[in-house]
Amino acid sequence: MTSKLSACDTAYRLCSALSLLGRFAVIVTWTARTGAVYGQNKFIIGFLSLIGVMLIILAALHISVIHCTGSTD
Repeated sequence: MTSKLSACDTAYRLCSALSLLGRFAVIVTWTARTGAVYGQNKFIIGFLSLIGVMLIILAALHISVIHCTGSTD
């Protein structure tokens, strides 16, 4: 039964890692587009980059605690 749980945990972590890559792509695209709209304003780009880095760090930390719950039957 433990092998089923660890395989489930691995699958959940893989999905979470792929989700993290998707979030990263959205944040980078959104920051770049907003920066272009506002004439490469350093304050706006810096602020959005800071928010993006914090979100990516939190999402990466979340991956380490993901695990399956419930029955694997």
